Amino acid sequence: MRHTGALCLVVVLALAACSTPRLQPDPALLKQAAPAALASGKVHAPRQARLVWGGLVRSVHNLRERTRIEIEAYPLDVRGRPLTSLPATGRFFVEVQRFLEPREFPPGRVVTVQGRYLGLRDGLPLLKAERLDVWPPEQQGSGWRPGMSLGIGGGSRGVSVGVGLGVEIGL
Repeated sequence: MRHTGALCLVVVLALAACSTPRLQPDPALLKQAAPAALASGKVHAPRQARLVWGGLVRSVHNLRERTRIEIEAYPLDVRGRPLTSLPATGRFFVEVQRFLEPREFPPGRVVTVQGRYLGLRDGLPLLKAERLDVWPPEQQGSGWRPGMSLGIGGGSRGVSVGVGLGVEIGL
């Protein structure tokens, strides 16, 4: 009976350890002007300022010797991946100085762009891409995920109960 209190404490701590932390935007990237703030004129950014934005592709247009992508922006996590579960922060254009196949950038594709701010085009901020990262779709079982198992077993001297913690690594 005196082990019951210790067992309860272990179970409570195990359940607390298994709660999944909420992804938060990268604080360093939050200091940048959001696309909606630039478009509205509430905030100004100097031309050629280096910005890192990301989000969901909305459309792709091939122009003469370059491609323009319209992106719905979202805050970025510490890896630079857009957090599409949070509210959007506006829309922006990015221009890539080469032809991009539109089928490779369908609507909803998740991208992150590092580029230079060129001003507003058609009412939206425009970046000249220096780097364009295309994110793979989130997959079940990818990354680190806390897990918990509860085992109940029997023995020659009665029933035993065990609690264990595990980490699932998706490959």
